[in-house]
Amino acid sequence: MLLRRLPLSYLRIARRNIALCLPELSDSEREELLKQHCRSLGMALCETANTWWSSDTRLNQLADVQGLEHLQAALARGVAPF
Repeated sequence: MLLRRLPLSYLRIARRNIALCLPELSDSEREELLKQHCRSLGMALCETANTWWSSDTRLNQLADVQGLEHLQAALARGVAPF
């Protein structure tokens, strides 16, 4: 929420892009979309910082890996993951 209060040019650009891409939305709907975007961006910044500077132990406590067996099976078949 703090991001929306800072005088950052990306907010002006994001607001303009939303208006150009979604002209069918009302002003209040566009502002709600911008608010959701800022919330997601803030979460992403915090999560990225966590992955860079937290220990593996801490990250393992936060993460819940599901479907690892599919990755392991693909690797066993020689399929590159990326």
